[in-house]
Amino acid sequence: MKNLLIIAYLVGQLGVANAKDQKILRYCYTSWFGRAEPSDKKGPEVELIEAFAKINSMKAIPTKVTWEDLFKDDNGKVIETAEYLPKLMKSTCDIYATNMTLIDWRLRKFDMVPFHAGRIFIITTADRKNITTSQQLKGLKTAATPHTTLFESLQALNEELGEKNGFELKENPLGGTDKLLLARKLDFIALDASQALQVVREHSEDLRIAFPIGKNQTIGWAVSPKRKDLEAQLLSFVKEQKENPKSKANEIYKKYFGVSLLEYEKLLSRTQE
Repeated sequence: MKNLLIIAYLVGQLGVANAKDQKILRYCYTSWFGRAEPSDKKGPEVELIEAFAKINSMKAIPTKVTWEDLFKDDNGKVIETAEYLPKLMKSTCDIYATNMTLIDWRLRKFDMVPFHAGRIFIITTADRKNITTSQQLKGLKTAATPHTTLFESLQALNEELGEKNGFELKENPLGGTDKLLLARKLDFIALDASQALQVVREHSEDLRIAFPIGKNQTIGWAVSPKRKDLEAQLLSFVKEQKENPKSKANEIYKKYFGVSLLEYEKLLSRTQE
């Protein structure tokens, strides 16, 4: 009996040690398309980070934030020209599990791990098949979230078209522009390739991909500069997931976009300049 008690005690202590030794992964994420997540679809980024955590035996601790929160300094300001570590990465997150374009001003705030190629597309309602070029956006209404590549690309396009031939661009901090387009409150929207595939797949009779804008992009996730170990693990994860046709990442992409990650990259390569 005494031996059994000793064994039970040792097993219990081993369980406590394992719990203490388990690595913690603190990640922040934003709402998928600025909407409430149904239980079966949390969003591809959340499912990918959970898969990453499971493969690396980590306990994932999520925090839901707004897009602008990702870049705010200690005073709650977003200053694109300044170099600083965002407040969230100092206190709450080791990684941002949300797709964002690798651009200079973001690289002044954190490290980034490339995930896949990117491109921005203009989306219209299905009855606007006549819209095939940026010149045909004259006088139309659109909106995008500030401090996103979508917003900045639309701004650049508007400047290129000129005041007389431009369109009306408004800020929409909460996201969900696809819903506004479907409700005819906007005439067109801009989406990253993955988002464009998802909404057109979901609303194939109502929406269409019109044409790409801007330059080729690289999409990735942000990682705290203090977590070089995590950065290396994420790089390895991305590489392994891409190379394995039956990987969890390919499964997740198939679920949300109708194509695997491998197929997605092949499709996108056809639009690259």
